[in-house]
Amino acid sequence: MIINKKSLSLTLAAIVSGQAGAVNDAVSYELEEVVITAQKRAQSAQDMGIAVSAFSGEQLKTLGVTDLSELPNSIPNVNLYDAYGAAQPVWIIRGVGLQDYNANNTPAAAVYVDEIYQTSTAMGAMGLYDLERIEVLKGPQGGLYGRNTTGGAVLVNTAKPNFEGVSGYLNASYGKWDQRNIEGAINVPLSDTAAFRLSGQRSISDDKYSHSLSDNKDHGEDDSWSMRAQLRVAPTDNLDVLLKFRSAEDRSEFALARSIGHYTSGAGGIDPVLQGALGLPASIPGLNSDFVNNLGWGGANGLCPSFVAGNANGASCYTVSGKTTAGQGGDVHDTYGDAYNAVDNRLRGGSVVVNWDISDNTVLTYVGGYDDFNYVAAYDWDADAGAFTHFEFDNVIKAWSHELRANIDLGDTQVTVGAMVAEDSYHETRDLIVSDNAIYAAPPPNGFGAVARLDFIQTTESQAIFTQVEHALSEQWKLIGSLRYTDEEKEYDGSSPYLSEVYGLPDSAQKNFWDFTNTSAKLAFEWTPDEDTLIYLSYSEGFKAGGFFGGFGTSELALKPYDEETVASIELGFKADLLDRTVRLNGAIFHYDYRDLQGNSLRKLPNGSTPTLLTNIGDAEYLGAEMELTWAVSERLIIQAGIGYVDAEITDSDMVSIDTGTGDEYSYEGLEIINTPDWTGNLAITYTQPLLDGYSARFSANANYSGEKLFYYSPSVPAKAIHHEDAYTLVGGRISLSPAEENWELALWGKNLTDKEYRITANHDGLASWTETYGAPMSWGIDFNYQF
Repeated sequence: MIINKKSLSLTLAAIVSGQAGAVNDAVSYELEEVVITAQKRAQSAQDMGIAVSAFSGEQLKTLGVTDLSELPNSIPNVNLYDAYGAAQPVWIIRGVGLQDYNANNTPAAAVYVDEIYQTSTAMGAMGLYDLERIEVLKGPQGGLYGRNTTGGAVLVNTAKPNFEGVSGYLNASYGKWDQRNIEGAINVPLSDTAAFRLSGQRSISDDKYSHSLSDNKDHGEDDSWSMRAQLRVAPTDNLDVLLKFRSAEDRSEFALARSIGHYTSGAGGIDPVLQGALGLPASIPGLNSDFVNNLGWGGANGLCPSFVAGNANGASCYTVSGKTTAGQGGDVHDTYGDAYNAVDNRLRGGSVVVNWDISDNTVLTYVGGYDDFNYVAAYDWDADAGAFTHFEFDNVIKAWSHELRANIDLGDTQVTVGAMVAEDSYHETRDLIVSDNAIYAAPPPNGFGAVARLDFIQTTESQAIFTQVEHALSEQWKLIGSLRYTDEEKEYDGSSPYLSEVYGLPDSAQKNFWDFTNTSAKLAFEWTPDEDTLIYLSYSEGFKAGGFFGGFGTSELALKPYDEETVASIELGFKADLLDRTVRLNGAIFHYDYRDLQGNSLRKLPNGSTPTLLTNIGDAEYLGAEMELTWAVSERLIIQAGIGYVDAEITDSDMVSIDTGTGDEYSYEGLEIINTPDWTGNLAITYTQPLLDGYSARFSANANYSGEKLFYYSPSVPAKAIHHEDAYTLVGGRISLSPAEENWELALWGKNLTDKEYRITANHDGLASWTETYGAPMSWGIDFNYQF
């Protein structure tokens, strides 16, 4: 059986920027060129001196990627972190990622959907359907993309309407936990110059793997839908207009955290220590003194001895409610926590993209968009029975943007020049519920157990102008330079009346203003010794904007804005198609000089309190390398592999913080960057086997390796024992059957087939609890796909 280019390319579970295909020849097959738009114009990925990984919609299906948060598993030196387990995913590219988990903070790796910037991490927990391509750009992208691209950029490109005829697809799946998903799209030409495309998805399930012992119920059901409607009009050969409307709702539950015992039983007389550790004033209305005297916080006298020694023994260490870790049982998905964690999100938005060929060598592009996103979530932060630390969020995010650019082809010189303006507003109401009678003698609203409310509005205005010039110095040498000037203003206006009264702040309302300008540059040389090889050396800059702490401010210091962070990168890389273009090998080494790294700090104040601050904790250096391979071994067999390494640490810091394990003060200098595995790797193998009567079977297996990492900076023995995560490997696979003459496919898939237990978070709640959240256990499902 000869596999044509289309059918073979669909078999790829791409790890690198490549698709494989075979030409219609009995002995010839080669890797296919991949065209991407990472530099805001169509280019071959192999002709671009940027480390980028691209995935088609079919490739994502083969990998089993159904949510954007699953994609990092298939890219070396890229991973994801979510402090809440599944509500606010944070991309971490080459160790660079957001280290604050309030939704008003912007990510360090910007996510764009059809060129529209997603202003909050809360907007990143999106399902994937009807996609054309996803591109992941590694390294700072300050020249063309500007703010909040110190780590890189993630570009999600959805399928667009076309004029070629009625077409579409329908995909239905059923899996573990009674998981039911359906998605589809239909493309309808309205005339020779107009076409309409409608796509959508629906996902529902029963409760999943989390189990609340306190509520005696399973937890984690899916309940979400989304749709996208697009109208494309091309009235002339020179003008193309795309209008898009999107809408989505998500009322799903997400994984429950698990309590970690770290208290002794019956320690007493430590009221002042408790107050200092929690950052509380000397007197709190309604605080139950019996709870204070029995909690056992502070020093070896109150902490569990095995916890202090680096081992939270389940039989002798107690949670804040007086239960032992062992009481949760051997299943890591069982927890004392309440069946509470859920979202209730709503998105409405639209965009306009206009491409106008104003001359033979100039294309003018306008991109405008508006999103209205309501992010509502409830989270049991203490993961214990009772309302010790519950959060409820209700956020309204509104964002609009306009970008106008021109791509000019001058033969040996390519010029991109443009300008953008954007504005977003973020209105959050957050309730901190600490009302369990075990802690507070006086119920709400008389004691500290009253719902402490945070209410603020943050607005951001940003303007930028940018240009990039690519000039061919010769047939083999190219010089690329880009420059971007950004002006950004943020205003924060918030209040928390009860906390202001308790902590003695001067006013219940805080109003702060922050203004910043930045000029980011890039300079690169590209050498193509032959048509299949590219070697590049680049210097590039990026920045992440400053802003304001979005949590509960318990001191004037915590209410002050933090400054921007910047990164300068030097990268040496290569891209090569080898062995008659049956092997694609890409690699890079890089060094980052990171300044004014943003992060959380617990600062000890003269009054003995230790409020949480979001601030600039120091400078850091990153050194790393990565290699990616795609090999078309034969017409039937494709092997892909990737490996990455990052060594990143804070090299200079005057900042100190309080260790959450012991209460001791420590310096950031010399600490490794958190949420950054030292080694990452991926392997995917796909084999297609012809069967009788024109049928074929496709077998795909993938493995993803994540090395050791830390979830938090605290350097003490007990804190490291909790925040250190060992290396682990996740294994998945897919088997499909399809006929040659018909457009359907039946597939059976599995994820985490070895049922590996691994943690995705480990946190201290800022009050009195340690928690951890485990990733999903083994799951399976069956898909049916029909295309027309």
